[in-house]
Amino acid sequence: MEINGVEIEDNFAEAFGIKVSRILITAATKKISTCGSYRSYRLRNISYWLPAEAGIDGYVPPQETPDGRPGYIIMICNMNKDKLDHELLERVGMCVLTAATTAVFDWMEEPDEKTQDRSEIKILW
Repeated sequence: MEINGVEIEDNFAEAFGIKVSRILITAATKKISTCGSYRSYRLRNISYWLPAEAGIDGYVPPQETPDGRPGYIIMICNMNKDKLDHELLERVGMCVLTAATTAVFDWMEEPDEKTQDRSEIKILW
């Protein structure tokens, strides 16, 4: 098979349903927001047993954040919603909010379980 000029081999692939949380971490400076974001996604990603996958989605400039400060979007994923909730609280509490001046905002684009109205974005902690 070929898509957009790229040859795709007919091969095995597997996919799993997951729950995803997407948060925005802001801080007084880009360096501090980078530190909080990096620490959040690295927690437990370095161990053999991974309770949740996480990664940095991207940078958000100050003019696009709710508090006018630089930030990074973090995505945390797990197949179980309760485990995702626990992991989100653990990472935010242990890794993000322990860095000076950090704030955390819900940053889901099309959430399944909350209102779609961006005006209702709240600080999580």
